[in-house]
Amino acid sequence: MNARAKQLLDEVLDLPAEDRDAFAAKLLEKLDAPPDTRSDKEWAVELERRAAEARDPSWRGHSWDEVRTEVERSLRVPRGG
Repeated sequence: MNARAKQLLDEVLDLPAEDRDAFAAKLLEKLDAPPDTRSDKEWAVELERRAAEARDPSWRGHSWDEVRTEVERSLRVPRGG
């Protein structure tokens, strides 16, 4: 960490908890995956596909246990891998 980054970190850590939380949330927004560049039309097609899947009587979805297990697994995967 360079001197400027260290200085910024020290300043942020000195902020009140609410301000630190807001700062961290904004920083995390920037660390997420790159923005999805799909067009509105592409999103409309995707939404229709998902809606059709959900309406299909043979689609059973996923149980809460399955979803929770997958989320927990994804949170243990190191960033970028």
